[in-house]
Amino acid sequence: MALFVGRTRNNTAVHVNLANSKAAEHISRNPHLVTLAAEVLGGTSVDGLHEELTFDMGRVVGYDFVVRQKSSDNVFYAQLLKGTTYIPFTKVDNPVSTRLLTVELVRDSRASDFWLQNIYLGSPKPPLPGASDETARSKAYWKQHVYIYGNQPIKANSITRNYPYV
Repeated sequence: MALFVGRTRNNTAVHVNLANSKAAEHISRNPHLVTLAAEVLGGTSVDGLHEELTFDMGRVVGYDFVVRQKSSDNVFYAQLLKGTTYIPFTKVDNPVSTRLLTVELVRDSRASDFWLQNIYLGSPKPPLPGASDETARSKAYWKQHVYIYGNQPIKANSITRNYPYV
């Protein structure tokens, strides 16, 4: 299911797939992300094939649930219920309020429109190690950062304390 998000400053339409995208996962937990995206995209010109943009919203817009790992953190790894990659978690820290919104846009190959591929609160983060879009930065970043475990639905049989990234 596609949802029209808004138009960029150079009048390019932006849509999001609410059924099958990384953005959909984040929007389902934080529906106000669509409104925030429309707010910033209207003042932004976008021309490339793939754009990752971070905006300072000028106000607190929510919480970033990814924090720098501390030596006192009791880290475990698990897969989300519908996921296949391992995510580092800790229960010790609290989320950090953030003014930042990060969006990832991809140009539609058949049209001039953009699709909102990913959107989240906080600074840019590389994909998780083992993900299909893993980058050269993924392992180093996720060795130093963790998600704060809350009510994420995880596969009980995937929980491990062993570092799962080869």
